[in-house]
Amino acid sequence: MVENIEKGMEVKIHTGYHFPPIRGEISNIIGGKLYVKIQDSFDLNIEVSKKTTLEFALEKNAAHLCSGYIESLIQIDSSVIVISNLSPLERYQRRGFVRVPASLRARCSVRNKRIEAMILNISGSGALLCTKEELLSDDIIRLKFDLPLQQKTKINVEARIAREAMEKIEGAPWDYKYGVEFLNIPQSLQDRIVSYTFKKLTNNL
Repeated sequence: MVENIEKGMEVKIHTGYHFPPIRGEISNIIGGKLYVKIQDSFDLNIEVSKKTTLEFALEKNAAHLCSGYIESLIQIDSSVIVISNLSPLERYQRRGFVRVPASLRARCSVRNKRIEAMILNISGSGALLCTKEELLSDDIIRLKFDLPLQQKTKINVEARIAREAMEKIEGAPWDYKYGVEFLNIPQSLQDRIVSYTFKKLTNNL
């Protein structure tokens, strides 16, 4: 057994270039290597020696993550990905989605006006936004930014100003800071944001 990982456990593999993440089941553990039987059909263009992030749901309100390297893809009756050099399993409390620090330049549009912005932290459901100009509570904004995944991903999403953030954050370029909630975000974009947060957590970015 590798830490708390056992045969039969479900796992999501966040490669950074497959969206949504690859879903699989641990079919074997040999010499510290995980053999993951793939449950979904997916693009078989797997990059060997690529560092990836594994997500386990060992508890209802927590995500357990570790990183490892894709060693090989075995195809016989089914597709199996072999992952080696695993890092220790770490537990992260779920608050709807895992939130991570960021420093992402963004373009914010509100009331036919464009405002410079920077994302200071982000999750699959929202972000902490720093803006050059003041916004109003419950403003509906259009937010555009790039995620620096292996394939640069452009995010274009509607969001609501949920609260004004009073905390001081190092690196914030302006004084106006707001917690924003993503509205009607497409599942494909949310999957990319979640993949970005998990890779940040395991230092894969």
